[in-house]
Amino acid sequence: MKPRSNLLSILQHAVGFYCLIIILQILACKKSQSNGDGSDVNISDMKNWYNSEIAKLTNKSERLIGLNPIWDKITTLDDNENLVFEVDLINQNHLFTADRKIDASKYKDYELRNLFKLIFIKNKATGRINGAYMNIVPDSNSLNLQKLHYKNVGDFTGKIQYYNINGTYNLGWHYTNGNIDKKFIARLKSASGAFTEKEPPCGVFPVMGTICAGGDDDPVVCTTSVVGTTEIDCYPIEGGGSTGGGNSGNNGGMDPGGSGSGSTNDPSTLDTVNHVTNICLKQGLAKAMQKDVVNDVKGLMASTYLGANKPDIDFYDSPMSSADSNTYAVTRVSNLASLNISITFNTSNLPNASEQFIVSTVYHEVLHAYLTALFPPNSPNGTIIIPEDHQYMATNYINMMTSSLRSMYPDITEADARALSWGGLENTSAYDLLTISEKNEIATINKKYSGKAPNNRLGKFCN
Repeated sequence: MKPRSNLLSILQHAVGFYCLIIILQILACKKSQSNGDGSDVNISDMKNWYNSEIAKLTNKSERLIGLNPIWDKITTLDDNENLVFEVDLINQNHLFTADRKIDASKYKDYELRNLFKLIFIKNKATGRINGAYMNIVPDSNSLNLQKLHYKNVGDFTGKIQYYNINGTYNLGWHYTNGNIDKKFIARLKSASGAFTEKEPPCGVFPVMGTICAGGDDDPVVCTTSVVGTTEIDCYPIEGGGSTGGGNSGNNGGMDPGGSGSGSTNDPSTLDTVNHVTNICLKQGLAKAMQKDVVNDVKGLMASTYLGANKPDIDFYDSPMSSADSNTYAVTRVSNLASLNISITFNTSNLPNASEQFIVSTVYHEVLHAYLTALFPPNSPNGTIIIPEDHQYMATNYINMMTSSLRSMYPDITEADARALSWGGLENTSAYDLLTISEKNEIATINKKYSGKAPNNRLGKFCN
């Protein structure tokens, strides 16, 4: 009897140990598939960033309306120096992307072939966060899209594209059997609505949405329509891009330095401070080009002056004569043939201004540079009507300047950012249309940020 008792005891221990292993494995699996490092602190940071970005939108219709985060459904991934958080979304307006021609009555089928996720990238060292909507569109309809993750797509064939929080196109990729073979970049539009590229786009990616109304005693009627369209340029990736972390930017991820215009070029990579010697101006210029902040002015600059076969833009600083006491910077065409640009900051007055005022000056001059490329002075006579820069800026770019400044300074008020955007545009007919009260407010705010009201300054000052 005793040997049988030992055997029974051994079997009981073995079964217990096996069950313990199974329980540990289940717990381990749950941990890898759940939040991971999606702690309360990280979730709070993501919510704050997301709500701040939504609050910045001056035109709510630009947002991908109806994509609402489910904050208790988060997958965490490790991407070298970053943590990546994928947040599930409620797609209440049945948004999907498709080719130009669709059968609107089958919107539910199209929606099932698409998946939107909200992606957050958090730098482990700095804690800085960026985010975008990730859109997965397979070439085949038989995939479980929930198994595809940021830069981890297995043998996926189809498109993965990213949209900024305001709904504009960030960046896109096409995969074949898990390898990237195309990169998608949004075409840049001018303020007049014309595309700056001469060649036709390689594709058109509309975002469709479906709104249903009715119920109770009324029939439910659903309408599917285009809520946004992006014309795309395609760039082949020779040899197939990596889905991992490196490969010279062809890694399947979103562009953290992208912009509302969808540029993939990062203005922070410009050698912007080599020619600038004043420490206050260096700091202001570095802030204006801050890598982890996405805005439209930086996007215009990147799409126009970064990359092969594009003009150069160089920044300098120098004292200017006392007659130029109200001139903070000058933009010139340094090479008419290539349209290379030089921007010179006035060291006689601009270093005495706040950082916010310096950044607004940088953006003002960057728009001058952009308009030079958009309306080149070396074009044949009569082919392009060149508008007056300040008038064109005042008519078309005040909102862009305002939102770009607020992306840099989330705590600045809308009124202050807008007033700084009007700085330098006071001699335009658009300014003349403002009320006396509005003009006085603009003058007062600019005086405080420029340092010309020494006892009543606003902003962060270097001196």
